[in-house]
Amino acid sequence: MRKKLVKVYNNNKSFKAFVWIILGGFGTALSVFLRNKIIYGQYDNPPTLLFAPLLFEYLSFSLVAFLFPWSWNLKKDNKTLRALSVGLTGLIFVLIYFFILSIIEWYARGQGYDLWMSYRFMLLHSSIFTSIVYAAIAAILFFLGVVNITSKPISYSDRIPYRIRNDHFFVEIDNIVFFESEGNYVSVHSSDGTKVLIRKKIGDLESELNPTNFLRVHRRTIINTKKLTSYTIDPNGGYLIRFENGENSKVSKSYSQVFKKFIAESKLPSQKLGKSSHF
Repeated sequence: MRKKLVKVYNNNKSFKAFVWIILGGFGTALSVFLRNKIIYGQYDNPPTLLFAPLLFEYLSFSLVAFLFPWSWNLKKDNKTLRALSVGLTGLIFVLIYFFILSIIEWYARGQGYDLWMSYRFMLLHSSIFTSIVYAAIAAILFFLGVVNITSKPISYSDRIPYRIRNDHFFVEIDNIVFFESEGNYVSVHSSDGTKVLIRKKIGDLESELNPTNFLRVHRRTIINTKKLTSYTIDPNGGYLIRFENGENSKVSKSYSQVFKKFIAESKLPSQKLGKSSHF
């Protein structure tokens, strides 16, 4: 058990930060308690429970070692959402921190202690300072390299596995023409005209595919843009598309702007209503 903890400590920066913050918090809480008892004489015979609020007050900040990296990586592909997730996590921490601290104070001091008045008082007078402490610890963790500043490259599937009874097979991603949702299954249409079913929702599958080659054109359909041979503007909205294996599909109205953007970025000729384009 000890070897495992040492290994985690050496390999996990968040856990290492947690250990150091909790040791620092314990030392700070103990020094404050002794200062109040010895120097100011506030605790002639201090009950054990009276030390609990002090312990929580300082030890709880050790959780920032885990909360900050978690909130940082929650929306790692969008800087605005990342900043929002970090800020909201800090705000929720402060609200819960004072609520639990109020409960501990109420339990330690007895029934005459007004729980809700104490909670409001703490939020009003100490929330800004506590937020600054949270932000300061988060900044230290950032500069110590606890969080990854650069995102790891995303790895996409190069083969799609499927099963027929007890036999397992793969379809090469480059041979796939399009995917079509069928409830909890997705049918995989290949260049040779074969079709197989895989047990997966199309929304989950979409995140596994390289967006450079695959495009969602319908709530039920994802296409391989490299296998696209022609498209026609549908008078009823959207587009009718044709693939190199002779199969057809449809771009729905809600995804027509996505497809139109793909056409523009691919520098394909735009066509008038009812006309078709080949490429």
